[in-house]
Amino acid sequence: MIRGMSKREPKIEEGSSDQAKKVHAFLLSRGLSMRGWAMKAGVSASLLSELFSGRTRSLTYSRLLKLAKAAGVRPADIVGADSLSTLEDDRQFTVRDVYDAVTLWASLDKFDDPMAVATAIIEIMLETPEEPCNTA
Repeated sequence: MIRGMSKREPKIEEGSSDQAKKVHAFLLSRGLSMRGWAMKAGVSASLLSELFSGRTRSLTYSRLLKLAKAAGVRPADIVGADSLSTLEDDRQFTVRDVYDAVTLWASLDKFDDPMAVATAIIEIMLETPEEPCNTA
């Protein structure tokens, strides 16, 4: 667990974004310290401080993902599934990158037609870009 390092409860400013309020509520509900959580996630504690103070309005997807992994949860568990589509998506993948990665994966797993698997996955991704994956 990521506790300790600070006895003070982080404050959230009145004008903070809804996303900031959700991240703050998650932090408090888990008893996490701002500094400890940030350190385990590999992000700066000032990122959370700026989010809670309102100086930063939102997190990028990759930073939220790091925070989620550090807490052992999914990004939607922190900000809610409805908020995921409002995140700034700082990931950069071309369709070709996805195609190549999926084709390689499918060929290693001995699929009969790796290119068809890659094409099908890309088609699904393009049809539903806002939907989070549910692997359960």
